[in-house]
Amino acid sequence: MNTISKFVFVIVSTFVLLTITIIPVMAEYQSLTISPRSEDSMKFYLNDGDKLEYTVSVSGGKNNDIVLDIKNPFGGTEISKGRVYGSFSGTVNANTDGYYLFEFDNSISIVSKKTVLLNYEIIKKPILSNIYDSDTNSPNPSISYGVIIIGILLLGIIVPIVLVISKSRKSYKEGKEESLRDAVKVEKSKNIKSDDLKNLGILKERLAKGEITKKEYDELKKEFE
Repeated sequence: MNTISKFVFVIVSTFVLLTITIIPVMAEYQSLTISPRSEDSMKFYLNDGDKLEYTVSVSGGKNNDIVLDIKNPFGGTEISKGRVYGSFSGTVNANTDGYYLFEFDNSISIVSKKTVLLNYEIIKKPILSNIYDSDTNSPNPSISYGVIIIGILLLGIIVPIVLVISKSRKSYKEGKEESLRDAVKVEKSKNIKSDDLKNLGILKERLAKGEITKKEYDELKKEFE
């Protein structure tokens, strides 16, 4: 595996790992003003395994109090806080998908309205923990198929990029090698031409000295042209 392939592999692996292990957190707040002898509610959609952490602040009346019940998606009481005062915190652990209802009852007040401020964070279940079904201890088909599809898409994107980069590197390498071969040929040609000129000079000297005839000179000269 070359350097580029290793780099791509590390990037893809890191992306997939972060995708399946990161825990999304959504922090927000809601507020209500509840009249005397009245009720009101807030609802939150949670998936199985999500966690809602909340802090409720109540103001109004003599005691800053209100009655709170938290209902699950089936209408049953998930948590019964009863009569609460001032500020308090708690956690709702969702065991099924659906809306969880915070019901605030101000029937305890005859004349005083109450203001309720609820700060909350919804901590989503990590994707990795959804891959296996805790009830059957077997892979969750929908999540498994999703992971497979994501993997195929990533491969469909990464593999062509790696092939293009590899091809570019190969072409660059071949181009350098071709240039080097051409340079060697040119250098050899220069050396041969230089030797031919030297040999022609020697022939001329021998002709001038009468060591060879003009016919011999012409025949030998052809070998260096």
